Amino acid sequence: MKGKPGGSRSLVSLFLFYTMLVLFVSSVVLYITPYGRVAYWSGWKFLGLSKNQWEAVHIISGIAMIVFSIWHIVLNWKPLKGYLLKKESLISGCAVAVCVAATVAGLPPFSAVINLEQKIKRSWERRLPAPPLPHAELMTLRQLCERDNFPLQEILYTLRRKGIAASPDETLREIAIKNHLTPARVYNIVKESVGLQYRTGVGMSFGRMTLREVCLMNGLTIDRCMEKLQNHGIMAPPDDTLRSIAARNGVLPRDVAAIISQ
Repeated sequence: MKGKPGGSRSLVSLFLFYTMLVLFVSSVVLYITPYGRVAYWSGWKFLGLSKNQWEAVHIISGIAMIVFSIWHIVLNWKPLKGYLLKKESLISGCAVAVCVAATVAGLPPFSAVINLEQKIKRSWERRLPAPPLPHAELMTLRQLCERDNFPLQEILYTLRRKGIAASPDETLREIAIKNHLTPARVYNIVKESVGLQYRTGVGMSFGRMTLREVCLMNGLTIDRCMEKLQNHGIMAPPDDTLRSIAARNGVLPRDVAAIISQ
């Protein structure tokens, strides 16, 4: 019986150690993940896990850490109580309070850590397909067709012909998961099915579309689109419309679209 307290302490210490390892890895992964709108749209994964799955791992690990920490405190309450009465307790508490306050206030060096995270997350937008609007993966197929004036029945026929099961009131994300695709790929297939109308200017003006939307429509990353334009001497920010890009470079919007689709 005398060995039980020591055994419990070693057990909880090992639980804390392994939980901390998982929490450390999930924290690093979530620090560098793309923004949700990009991750969910592109089907981003790391080590086979999606952003949602990494968030789930992080949350469960955090809860486990809390439980094991409480267990650890209970087992070591007597020495901990003695530590709380020493000056080191005041120093530690003040240090933590200062860190929290400085983080909330956006003061360096903590602000630099947050800024780096934002920079890393934004960098993914240049390498992964971005949605035409935030969280477009949550749009149903019917909503997408109504928004872009697409023929719903024709889209459904095209999807079925390609072996993709879909119903009008399913979201792009649900369709993607069910068919082992990404929402971006489902969207591209929808766009491809009406691609002729877009290339000939029927149904929607290229001028009102942003460069980002045209890149997505052609299944290209923003970097690849910008590279194509730069090869023709055209500089263009991703969120500018083709009309404004064309006006600055002395060409027509359809010329810009043609360069991208080459």
